[in-house]
Amino acid sequence: MAYLVDELRREAETAVTAMRQAAKQARDAHARAELARHMTMTARNAAGRQREDALRWMVDHWLEAWKLDRSSCPHVAAMTALGAAFLDHHASPGEATDRAIRAAFEALGKAYADAGSSIADEMAWRSGCAHAWWAQVAPAPATQAGPFWEHGCPAHCL
Repeated sequence: MAYLVDELRREAETAVTAMRQAAKQARDAHARAELARHMTMTARNAAGRQREDALRWMVDHWLEAWKLDRSSCPHVAAMTALGAAFLDHHASPGEATDRAIRAAFEALGKAYADAGSSIADEMAWRSGCAHAWWAQVAPAPATQAGPFWEHGCPAHCL
């Protein structure tokens, strides 16, 4: 016979597992959407500049927001490619420029994955535009806090 306490514990564990998965998916999707929104905004703001100047400005703005510089970031080329795709899409929106954004986004994602990170992690851990809950879902490796579903009951509850 399963006792109520055991049933409730299993139900809670199942719900926490589902919450963890949903929170990670939401964080990743939301961080990528925020980066795309920001790239759209910077492409619009860079529109009056010469292309090379616009790309340099966009990437420098991005690096500043992520507290990096060109010498400390190995992904400047992929960031520049994504900036160029957004500039092109801003100038002439369409299926071809959307495909270019998708390809550049994928290439940047692969570059970070190959380095053991992700766009979502970089957005959460580096970006000045980070939403606080992103780091609660997947904290930076140097933190001790851990994600909210691993906190469990405080000691006074046990």
